[in-house]
Amino acid sequence: MESHASRHKFLEDNFISQAQFYNIRNQVNQLVADLSMFSPARSVIQNVEFIKRLSLIDFYQHFFNGIEDPFPALNALTSKFMNLIAMTYSISLSPVKFAKLNLFLQVQLARI
Repeated sequence: MESHASRHKFLEDNFISQAQFYNIRNQVNQLVADLSMFSPARSVIQNVEFIKRLSLIDFYQHFFNGIEDPFPALNALTSKFMNLIAMTYSISLSPVKFAKLNLFLQVQLARI
């Protein structure tokens, strides 16, 4: 419903008819389809395991969102990896980036 309302607002704000909007949208979609660099990532990646890992990371990030640890058994090992990464690359991570990298490493380790 919101996208429908925003499309109508866009049409009104830019003085475009609905037919013209669909015509322009089809042209843009065709241009994007013609450019291989804009191919959807999942269709380019043929490795099934890699796609599973990405899906798991998305799933755990969505449901746990750094509030709770989905893999408490891997905390000690991922902590060592996190320290190694921080010291090797001399970086300091924000709490959000730390949680995302920690989850990424935990999913990788869980799938080994």
